[in-house]
Amino acid sequence: MLNTILSAYGLSIISVATKLITFLTLICLGRDIVPYTRSILWGLLNAYMVTYLTGLLTTVVEWNRIDASSSQKILYTFTYPLFLATYLPIAIYALFAKVTWVPIRHGIRSSNESGC
Repeated sequence: MLNTILSAYGLSIISVATKLITFLTLICLGRDIVPYTRSILWGLLNAYMVTYLTGLLTTVVEWNRIDASSSQKILYTFTYPLFLATYLPIAIYALFAKVTWVPIRHGIRSSNESGC
C-alpha cells in the first residue's frame, strides 16, 4: 500500500521535505531563501497536479457511474489530492503499528429480529 501511495504522491512530498530542510538551514545560516521558497511551492503544486489529474481521469471515465451531482463531481476532483494526502501518514503509521486480529461474527437477521 505504501508503494502505491509513494509512487504518485510521496516522492513529491519527500522532495518538498528535503527542500524544506534546506530552507530552514538557509534561514539559520542567514542566506537567501527566495529560490528555495519557489522550489518548495513548485514541488507542492506538482504533487497536487499529479493526483488531481489521476482523480480527473477517473472522474471522466466513470462519470455516469458516480452517484453525485455534476457540481459535486467537479468539486471532488479538486479535493481528491487533499483526501489522498491523508493516506500517506496513515500508511506510514500502519507499517509500525502493532495490530491484533479480532474475529467479527457475521450472521443474517430476519426482518422480524431487526428490532425496529
